[in-house]
Amino acid sequence: MIVFTGRLARRKFRLDLNVLFAPSPTHPARRLRRVNQQDGPPKPMPDPAPLLQGDWSDNGLALKLLWINLLLMTTAAISLGFAHAIIPSAVDSGTFSRTASRFRPFLYVIGTIAIVIALIIAYFIIDISRGWIEDIYPRWYQ
Repeated sequence: MIVFTGRLARRKFRLDLNVLFAPSPTHPARRLRRVNQQDGPPKPMPDPAPLLQGDWSDNGLALKLLWINLLLMTTAAISLGFAHAIIPSAVDSGTFSRTASRFRPFLYVIGTIAIVIALIIAYFIIDISRGWIEDIYPRWYQ
């Protein structure tokens, strides 16, 4: 059972007449609990709003940024993998000469920059998507 307490419960369900409150046996008498009341089957969610031209352009931009993010994360994984695992192991085993160790700092920098850019792009993807998802599914943000 879900327990809602105090003013937040009264404010949250103020307009919903189907929600009843009763004193909670586990909390002080001044607190309220939601009484589980079924008035039949759950009501279906209304159909989502259609996408407009601006929504489609935002979707396209978000998808392009997702592909760029995939490439950046692949670049980061490969460069950090080579810098941290493959080059030291190959130098120790004699497969690569000692001069190959000079590339490790550059690969670390490339991997770190790729991760930072990917995180910034992920923020922009979330920011772009939040607007049109809220327009399509307004009940989700209530």
